[in-house]
Amino acid sequence: MTAVVKIDAKKYGRLLAKALPVAVQTEAQNERMLAEIWKLMSKDSLTPEEQALLVLMSELVERFEERQYRIEPAPPHEVLKMLMEDRGLRQKDLLHIFKSSGISSEVTRGKRAISKSQALRLGDFFHVSPELFLWGPKEATVRTRAPRAKRKPEARGKGAPARRASELPHR
Repeated sequence: MTAVVKIDAKKYGRLLAKALPVAVQTEAQNERMLAEIWKLMSKDSLTPEEQALLVLMSELVERFEERQYRIEPAPPHEVLKMLMEDRGLRQKDLLHIFKSSGISSEVTRGKRAISKSQALRLGDFFHVSPELFLWGPKEATVRTRAPRAKRKPEARGKGAPARRASELPHR
C-alpha cells in the first residue's frame, strides 16, 4: 500500500500560482511547461508540494504530446530492415531464421508476411518483442500470396489451341 504524503495547501498554491500549469493546447505552452519541469528536475531534492507539481505538469505535457506527436506503428518488414541496418546485417545473416534466401528477400521487401514462428525467432535474435514483427488484425495488409483470379472457361472452336495434353492430337 502506498503512503499518502500530506502537502501544505498554501505552499502548493504558491507553486501553482508561480508555475501556472494549464491543459497544454499549443507548442508554446508545451515548451513553457517543459521548462518548469526541467527546473524542478534539476533540484537535488523536492518537497512534497514540488513533487505534486512535477507530477501534474508531467501528466499535462504527456497528454499533449500523445495527441500531438502520435507515432504510427511501422510495418513489420520496415522494423526488420531498421534492426538489420542498425546492426550492420544483411539478408544472408538471417538465413537461419527464414531458411531460404528467397523468403528472406520477400520478407524484407514486404512481399511476404512474417510468420509467427519467424517472429519468435526474430524476437530472440534481436532481443526484442516478437510483436514488432506481427501486424494486428486491423493492420494486416501484407499478404503471403495474391489471391488467384478465377478464369472463365473459354469457348473453343476448331483451330483454337489445345490446353491439356489430352486435347492434343495423337501422332
